[in-house]
Amino acid sequence: MSRGTAAAVLSIGLVTAPFTQAQAVPTPTPAPSAQTPITRLSGRPSELSTLKRLAPTKHADSLGLVSQPPKTSSLAATPGVTEMSSLCPVGQSPDALYGYQSFEEVAPSPDQMNGFTIKSGAGAPDGSHWANSSFLASDSGGYHSVGIMNTDGPPPGAKVYMAFAYRGNFVERTVSVNFNTSSGTLLPDPEWGWVALDVTSEVTVAGVIQASFSHQSNGAASSFDVDDVATYSCKANPAPAPAPISGVRGDWTGQGSVDLMSTRSDGGLFVYEGTGTGAVRSGVQVGSGWSTFTWQGSPGDLNADRRTDLLARRSDGTLWFYPGKGNGALGSGKQVGTGWNAMTSIATPGDFNLDGRPDLLARRADGTLHLYRILATGALQYVAQVGVGWNAMTSIIGIGDLNGDKRGDVVAVRSDGIMFSYLSSGTGLTSAKQVGAGWNGMNILTSPGDMNKDGRGDLIGRRADGTLWSYLGRTGGGVVSGKQVGTGWNEMIRIL
Repeated sequence: MSRGTAAAVLSIGLVTAPFTQAQAVPTPTPAPSAQTPITRLSGRPSELSTLKRLAPTKHADSLGLVSQPPKTSSLAATPGVTEMSSLCPVGQSPDALYGYQSFEEVAPSPDQMNGFTIKSGAGAPDGSHWANSSFLASDSGGYHSVGIMNTDGPPPGAKVYMAFAYRGNFVERTVSVNFNTSSGTLLPDPEWGWVALDVTSEVTVAGVIQASFSHQSNGAASSFDVDDVATYSCKANPAPAPAPISGVRGDWTGQGSVDLMSTRSDGGLFVYEGTGTGAVRSGVQVGSGWSTFTWQGSPGDLNADRRTDLLARRSDGTLWFYPGKGNGALGSGKQVGTGWNAMTSIATPGDFNLDGRPDLLARRADGTLHLYRILATGALQYVAQVGVGWNAMTSIIGIGDLNGDKRGDVVAVRSDGIMFSYLSSGTGLTSAKQVGAGWNGMNILTSPGDMNKDGRGDLIGRRADGTLWSYLGRTGGGVVSGKQVGTGWNEMIRIL
């Protein structure tokens, strides 16, 4: 079931799910985090797309500025301008634009060109124009310069940066960038690339920043191109918004409502965001490769980050812990147990004994039922045997609190289709109470949690024809009449 067809799976409340789609591959290796691209400078966004497209580190360390040993004895000796490895310091991004020269509609005045000409064609960093200086081999001793003056002054004390793109085939130390009190040479490179500088020291009292580029011939044919000269400020990046949190068991998307998670027969993992009314929205695939697992369950928040987490058993009997991220995604898997193939049924009732930790119930092949405390790492700590004779049950479901005492309770379906509820006493389970019949028509029966926020756990069941049914919980363990909420769910091998 691809994402395009997932919308047909659930027939109620189908709208585009707002949480982030992410891939949660079931291995212990975390997926790489997404990187935020550099945004354009504000003020003239239509002119500054190159600041987003070009890599600012193309010519990193190519500029012999005065903060480094000068490459010629004629370089100015005043410190101040420094080269940067990116357009802004770490943790910042471009903000206000003070000046910009793209050589497109408005070029420097003729008296500032001094041998430079405006070239046009394809391949410019932005637009189709740039400034060029060229010499023939016979032009020994020639000198060209182009002046750039940015007069939109920054506020007093502001940090000011300058970036420009260049390329050229020239002899080293024959091309330089010059400021009021500093200068440095550029290294030849036939491809366009960026240089970014901190030019705060070059801002005059009047807020003017003057810069020029010069190209000198030394008897060899050479060419130098420069484009998109910008002066700007940077601002601190806003703190990333934390993934949504709610602390609700079964809330995979962090919106405060219980969701559904399911595994398709091809191993695709899907999340269906809950609406808080018992309905869910359309499915979003959040993982692949999950066909190697034989059981998955949501015990709730294990690591105290208020995000629901996942336990899963692989076909080799190993047990794995996957922390929820609160946005539909899962973190990297961590193996927390072995030998769990001995268990014929596993249920996650919540906090069974009010010790502050989620618990797990597991039935062994001999029909005995055992209680395990789940630690913050996802590891299991054995507590006690809490029942015998449970091999008569075809389904054992941790449904949550049924009677208002905050302990996690259980419902179970016998082979003849009769459903029983069992209330937790903290150390065991009370006597069975019949709460329904005819449940052997369901080939999957699960409780994702309290889907309609009435304080009682609810049931989700799938019939053999692939229809999905919702049964809202009733105090004491019963459920109200079922409501069909989807079709096409026979592709799913697990639902939780």
